[in-house]
Amino acid sequence: MRTLRQQVGPGHYFALVRAGRRTSGAYSFSVAVREITFTSVALSSRYVAAGGAVMISVRVAVAAGPVKVEIDRFDPLQGWVFARLIHAVVGRGGSAAIGWTPPAPGRWRARAAFAGTAAASPSSSGFVFFGVG
Repeated sequence: MRTLRQQVGPGHYFALVRAGRRTSGAYSFSVAVREITFTSVALSSRYVAAGGAVMISVRVAVAAGPVKVEIDRFDPLQGWVFARLIHAVVGRGGSAAIGWTPPAPGRWRARAAFAGTAAASPSSSGFVFFGVG
């Protein structure tokens, strides 16, 4: 049996304990340490002229890696409808900029999700809204 002792500071911690192959009460304990991340999304403008492009900026605090930007359009009969999924990579600086041209006038919204890595937890932003006219 191997013993590992680590002193940690104040905070919130979660532990997962699984039974070993034997059911006699032997347990093992493993730790996956991940940095807590925060994802935000911003737009170059809240209004875009028809045929114009909008810049979508994604920022992930303390991490780099893959992000997905979901774009939805508002349909008066169905409500918010999925329109597009854009894959991007947030670099070491913690941000990515994506240019996108909406295909039609109307109300639109976007949000971003960081998939996480072995060293950083996943996170997602709230929605940002914009109009195309």
